[in-house]
Amino acid sequence: MYGEPSKREFTVAKLDAYNNINSYLAELQGTTMKTVEDIVAYVDANSGTEDAREGDHAACASGQDLFNEVVAHRGVKDETYRKALSYSRRKSREEGIDAALHVMKDGQSIELDTLPSCDWKGAGQQIAARAGIVSSLKSNPGC
Repeated sequence: MYGEPSKREFTVAKLDAYNNINSYLAELQGTTMKTVEDIVAYVDANSGTEDAREGDHAACASGQDLFNEVVAHRGVKDETYRKALSYSRRKSREEGIDAALHVMKDGQSIELDTLPSCDWKGAGQQIAARAGIVSSLKSNPGC
């Protein structure tokens, strides 16, 4: 959430979350929850029973601050979104995974076809997701 919006992963995540959650909710049967706004309104109306209480977590004073951020932008894929998506993809693809797969050793170019992953915290999957790559990474318990 820090830095220029056109370079934030969160800029992309909150807009994609808005659109993807709304798509999911629209298909649900047996519920009146059809939009992110419906969820926010419900939590606001049921404060204290359906969300964190004010002060429970310093990063989310109201208990749904992230949802409020998602709603504030209404899923509009504007120029800032497009720049943030492009920046994130470049950093995770060309300057990330692709760069790690194409290395120089002793003056010779070596192309790898996989990257080993000792990834208990999910960072490898996060980078692959940011790059738009379907990841089949599995943590190696031997790491």
